[in-house]
Amino acid sequence: MQQRARTVGRYQRKKSYGLPLWGALSVVVLIAGLGFAASTFLLSDAPGYDDWLVGEETHTRGSSSAPVSVVFFGDFQCVECATFAREIQPLLQADFIGDKVVRLAYRHVPTIGRDSGRAAEASECAADQGKFWEYQELVYRWQGAPNSERLSHELLRQLGLGIRLDPSDFRTCMQHGFTAGQVMDDLRFAETLGVSEAPALYVNSVRIDDPTDYGQLRLHIIGAAVAQ
Repeated sequence: MQQRARTVGRYQRKKSYGLPLWGALSVVVLIAGLGFAASTFLLSDAPGYDDWLVGEETHTRGSSSAPVSVVFFGDFQCVECATFAREIQPLLQADFIGDKVVRLAYRHVPTIGRDSGRAAEASECAADQGKFWEYQELVYRWQGAPNSERLSHELLRQLGLGIRLDPSDFRTCMQHGFTAGQVMDDLRFAETLGVSEAPALYVNSVRIDDPTDYGQLRLHIIGAAVAQ
């Protein structure tokens, strides 16, 4: 299992953007049209497209040399995303990731509401302690109705305790918004692809219509692996 590389020291992270995460979403929406128009050029002409889609700091599971990259864009309030995390990820692990056929990557597209951005930032704080995937699975397991304030600061803190995150480090990370910039980076990248909401799933350069249809996803993965 690979974790997102961090080059910033403890408590030294700076926010990348001056606007709060949820307030900045309106800015992202304004540039979405331009980003989508540019995406055709980027996807067709960028060298090493699949590695570019995954990104240098994206959370991944599996071998970096795997022939197939499965890139999931998720929102912690998205019901289909929870289904993917609880049901599809374990199947991918058993069928492909363990055999070094697939590298699974997770990127944020938190557009449903304030809980979405808060949970995404919390998952990045967990990642700073090397536990992104454990925390991601817990948040999806405790998911409530969209915009119900279910994913409160208190619940997110309690979930961190459940996987033995350092509570002081986690609280400091959340209170100071240390990870807001990383979440916004993912969101802006998603917009350049024309992804405005979750879920969205790519197998190498091909977007899959239904991320929760494992039968179809499996066929796409096998086809992509054979084509290499």
